[in-house]
Parts: sequence; structure tokens; C-alpha cells
Amino acid sequence: MVRIFRGEDIRRLGSGSSGATNVTRVLGLKYGIPVLLFDTAKGFLPTFFLTPWLINSGQIAWSEVPVKIVLGIFCIAGHIWTIFGKFKGGKGVGTGAGVVLSIYPLATVICLAIWGIIMGITRFVSVASMAAALCFPVVVFSIGHHDLALRIFSLLFPLLILFTHRRNIQRLFKGKENRIG
Repeated sequence: MVRIFRGEDIRRLGSGSSGATNVTRVLGLKYGIPVLLFDTAKGFLPTFFLTPWLINSGQIAWSEVPVKIVLGIFCIAGHIWTIFGKFKGGKGVGTGAGVVLSIYPLATVICLAIWGIIMGITRFVSVASMAAALCFPVVVFSIGHHDLALRIFSLLFPLLILFTHRRNIQRLFKGKENRIG
């Protein structure tokens, strides 16, 4: 979006991330929302549509959830370390949300509500994103989803989100993190 509408590289502007939050800061919400939807679709569409094809074609003999998780990990990693951006991409929250939506929609709705509440209180996208990611395993374990692969993924995904937000965490402690609005 930034390259198309401003002729610039988003990774050289704002926080340097190519994700929806930085696009929103640079171009505004009008462009940030489509980027968020695209990032989410990058996680949702491959996991939702490729999984049945892989299982039904006999390519993979696993159950649905582990296949979605493996595909989802590739989607998230491809977003964070994109080959199209010299291995520097976004933070994985939107794409991860798309993966989780494909696997466990109820968890997505609950974590999105938590994101909204925290965002409304703090106006820090980073804090809201990390809080929602940290709530994901709580939701998975408390609502009774018993798939072992999902439980393991739910514990590891928040660690990845914390890792990709490490500079945000440093800025938060220094009082230099940017708020939205």
C-alpha cells in the first residue's frame, strides 16, 4: 500500500514493520484496515482451504488441526520473515489471527474482544496484541479444546508474538512506545 500510494518502502518508515499498524500510522486507517484484512487472509485462506485438499488427496495422513497448524506456522513465518522484504516483515499478529480463525474461531473471537478492551484502555496496539496472544492458551485450555497439537501451538504462538514485539517492549519500559489516536 505504501509503495503504491507513496512510492516508498514501509520498512523505512515509522516502526519499520510492514504490518497493518505501521501502515495505519503512515497512511491512515483507510489503508491500514485493508492491510490487516490481507494479513489475516494470508493466515486463514491457506490453512482453511489447503488442509482438506491435503487430507482428502492422501498427501498427508494427519488429522485436521495439526495440518492447519503446520500450514499456519509457514504462513506466519512467511509474514514475519518475508523473502519479498529481505526477511523483514510484520509481527505476525494479523496472519496469526487468520490461522487461529481457521483452527478455532471461538478463540479468535474471545482474543479479539480482549484485544479491543486492552486497546481501548491503553491505546497501545502492541500491548493489546501481546495481551490477546497471551490469552490464547488460556482460552484453549479453559474452554476444553483437547487437541494436543493445538495446546502446544497455543503455548508457543504467544512466545513468538512476544519475540516479534521485543522492541515494542523496550519502548514501553522507556516510555517511548507510540499510542494510537
